[in-house]
Parts: sequence; C-alpha cells; structure tokens
Amino acid sequence: MTRLAKRFDDLGDRLALWLGSLRPVFLLATVLFILMLPTRGLPAAGAESPGALMEALEARKAGIEEREAGLKEREARLHLLEEEIRAMIKAHTKLKQEFEQREANRLSQQQQEEEKQIARLVKIFQSMPPKDAAERIGKLKESTAIELFRRIKEKDAAKILSHLNPEKAAQYSEKFIKVPK
Repeated sequence: MTRLAKRFDDLGDRLALWLGSLRPVFLLATVLFILMLPTRGLPAAGAESPGALMEALEARKAGIEEREAGLKEREARLHLLEEEIRAMIKAHTKLKQEFEQREANRLSQQQQEEEKQIARLVKIFQSMPPKDAAERIGKLKESTAIELFRRIKEKDAAKILSHLNPEKAAQYSEKFIKVPK
C-alpha cells in the first residue's frame, strides 16, 4: 500500500467518524483534501493513475458501508435488548405490586383475626366473676392486660381492677391513660 493510500485511510477513518451520514460530501472532501496535501515524501503528482485512485476510493467506500451495516445491526440488537429489559422491569414491577398487595391483605386478615380473638377474650373476662378475671388478667403480659382493660366495659373493668394487687392496678391504670400509638 502506498503512502498516499495509507494517508487516505487514516484521514478517511477520522473523517468518517465526524461526518457519519454525509458520505457523498465526505468522499468529495476527502479527494479534494488529498489533492491539496503537500507532496513532500510522496510520489510526484500523476504517478498514481486516476483509475487506481478511484479503486482506492471504491474500496474505502465499501469498507465504510460494511462498517455502517455492522453498526446498524448492532443498533438493532441493542434496541431488542432494551425492549427485553423494559419488559423485565415491567414484569418485576407487577410482581412487586402483587406481592405487596398480598402482604397487605395477609396483614389485614391477621389483624382482623387478632381483633376477633381480643373481642372474644373481652367477652370471656366480662362474663367471669371479677375476682377470677383479676387473677387471670394479672398473669397476662402487661400490654395484653392493658388492651383488654381498654375494651372491657367500665363497670366490669372497675370491679376487676378492685380485685387486682394495688400496685399492679395502679400500673395498669397509668398505662391505660396513655393513648396507644
């Protein structure tokens, strides 16, 4: 390969990146640019035939078109991958929402079940003699006992509290006053 052809390839590569879609203008500008270059160290003008120059230009054009086709193919693959990723994100988001909804439903059902059980316990303690209810409530966890006292009718709660240990009754009364969070 001659120096002129090498120079043409190097310059063509650089210009192809800059000019992209302006291929016809690029080819003409390249030819004019090469013709205007100083000829120091190059063969004298006319040493290469116009036919050889045209062949070199055609080869260069074919190379550029081949690269362009490769880039278009790569771009198409990237678009496909982008669509796949979008579909995956959409599916993930949908699954996450479904999971959160199921979890919320499960918690809601669990809370409803707990409410039923507490209401049942309230009825049981209200139907017991106050002394027996006080004995049993006194053995429960403090938070459970407070919750029960909040729901037991005032009249029944007063009777049960009167049968509790005075210190424990005072403790429950103080905690009962505070608003639950």
